[in-house]
Amino acid sequence: MSIVLDQVRLDESEEQLVKSESARAYLKMLKLERELKKEIKEFSQKLQKDEIQSISQYFNVPKYLTVREVANLTGVSQQIVRRHCASEKYKGYQASGANGTWHIESEQFNELPGFMDFISKRNDKFEKTKKAAELTKDMINEEINNDGN
Repeated sequence: MSIVLDQVRLDESEEQLVKSESARAYLKMLKLERELKKEIKEFSQKLQKDEIQSISQYFNVPKYLTVREVANLTGVSQQIVRRHCASEKYKGYQASGANGTWHIESEQFNELPGFMDFISKRNDKFEKTKKAAELTKDMINEEINNDGN
């Protein structure tokens, strides 16, 4: 990573902004992140739908998204997402009939700018939740074992 960071140049005002090497490295990473996001957006617009789908499989893209997730991804309200589902503008189904939760097919959104970033954040959140659940389980088991002694 240091080889990559050595290639990033800071202008005078940025150099004056940071005092430590850690802060300088962090600023360089932020600049890289900004440039990468631009490049990702440009490349994603050049890719064919099947190429995006094959890449999406690598990043553990779920088959279905929730109403909340689609609202966050598209920037519309949850109610609008539900209306789009009901009018079949979005592909999805309600698991328990007319009053059930919508399961919205994710593949229809994979060409949106920021989709892979959204999926990455979603997966990170899932992993953190999974770790928290494991820690909670361990704590409960430890408490049960201590109460039994």
